[in-house]
Amino acid sequence: MKGEVSVEVIAVLGASHEDCDKHVLNCLPAHRGQLVVVSRDEDNNSWDPRFKSIYDQIPDEPSTEAKFTQPTSAIIRVGYRDMLDAYRNSANEVELKEALDAKLS
Repeated sequence: MKGEVSVEVIAVLGASHEDCDKHVLNCLPAHRGQLVVVSRDEDNNSWDPRFKSIYDQIPDEPSTEAKFTQPTSAIIRVGYRDMLDAYRNSANEVELKEALDAKLS
């Protein structure tokens, strides 16, 4: 996410990251650009790529726009805990931007 790129953000809370991911994919809103899904499970764990659906394990080519053949190609998933840790561990706005860029890249 380096540079000045605008994204849409959805936050979702569920029993598990898997449930959050299923919910978002079932109710996927129309979006043109990149969509950041911030999920929080009951234990506030970090997001792990293994939490994705079994059908979504093959990595999509990263894209700035959703592709018809790869609807999840423009979705970036991150855990609420990761976002919160980035905020808590940053001393200023520049460090926060760098930490978030690292999480979202």
